[in-house]
Amino acid sequence: RRKVIPYKPGRPINTDAIEQTMQGRRAAAISGTPVNKPPIKSKILAGKVVVLSFWFIESNACMEQIPKMERMAARYAGREDIVFLAVMPEPDYVVSRFLYRLKLQYSIIPYGYEIAESYRVKAYPATVVIDKDRYIAEYIIGNEWDWEARLEAVVKWAVGRQESRQ
Repeated sequence: RRKVIPYKPGRPINTDAIEQTMQGRRAAAISGTPVNKPPIKSKILAGKVVVLSFWFIESNACMEQIPKMERMAARYAGREDIVFLAVMPEPDYVVSRFLYRLKLQYSIIPYGYEIAESYRVKAYPATVVIDKDRYIAEYIIGNEWDWEARLEAVVKWAVGRQESRQ
């Protein structure tokens, strides 16, 4: 098992460089078994806009971001062309207790080390928006003050782009 290394002062992470280099790249395959939904495979996500969040239970910034993501998922509930997923490095029994406590409506994949590595997650929370062509449209590290508005704009753009092609 791999250990998640929390941020320590004095060890800077260049989040801007990571965000800039990841945007426009081909998205890595996503597969796993969420604690609250049926298994997810890349074929199921094909042709859909995917909002992928990386959380860590002991992170205060992640806990602040979760209600924002829940509001965003509620706004797009019932749409089959948008999928909200969360990936956590913790084991399934920890994630299921966490999920029971918060009563979240979207899929949470435990043991997400490989997925996090494939998306170069160096700090939590991280949010990735993948367009229907499987390219990274947006990569946001942290819980910025404009996170919700930024995410909303990108999701609307990706959905509008998807609808114009149909």
